[in-house]
This record gives sequence, structure tokens and C-alpha cells, in this order.
Amino acid sequence: MEIILYILIAILILEAIAIAFYAYINRGKNKLIAELLEANNEYDDWIVKIKIKLKDSYENMTEIDKLGAFEADDEVGETFKTIYEIIEELYLSSEDNFMEKTDKTIDEILEEDE
Repeated sequence: MEIILYILIAILILEAIAIAFYAYINRGKNKLIAELLEANNEYDDWIVKIKIKLKDSYENMTEIDKLGAFEADDEVGETFKTIYEIIEELYLSSEDNFMEKTDKTIDEILEEDE
């Protein structure tokens, strides 16, 4: 009977050690998860700022070009057109548009946002 009691005590001690070890490992994982979540939140904030800048840049470029000041046949016009297309592509692929491909132009999307 005494042997069974010693065996049960040994099993309980081993279980307590295993639980303590598991808790120690999870504490480290929880700290890592918290750090990753913080980094993710900072990244999300940065993305939102970039999206706002993209939208503002597009609106400014559209306003500037209303008079047709930038002709596509000169270097400035080509550069303007390239920058415009990059901003349009980035805006269309943004999360606000659910990463879906669309046939809409950026003008149509901006009108929907208003």
C-alpha cells in the first residue's frame, strides 16, 4: 500500500513539474504574441497614413491636370502619367476596396467614397 502511495506522489510531482514548465513556455509565447500584435498595429497605422496620402495625391494630381497642363508627349507629361497610374493602381488594390479587382476607375471609386 505504501508503494502505491509513493507512486501516486511521484506522479503528482511530475505533473506539477510539467504544468510549471508548460506555464513558463506559454509565458514566453504570450510575450511574443503581444510584441507581434503591437508591431502589427503600428503597421496598420502606417498603411492607413499611406492610403490617405495616396488619395490626397491623386486628388491633387487630378486638380492640377484639369487644364491639361501636362501633355503626354513630353517628359514631364510622361512622368505625370506614370505617377498617376502608380497611385491609381495602389489605391485600387488597397484594403478599403477589399483587394478585389475592379473595372472601375479611381474617379468612380472616389465618387463612391464621398
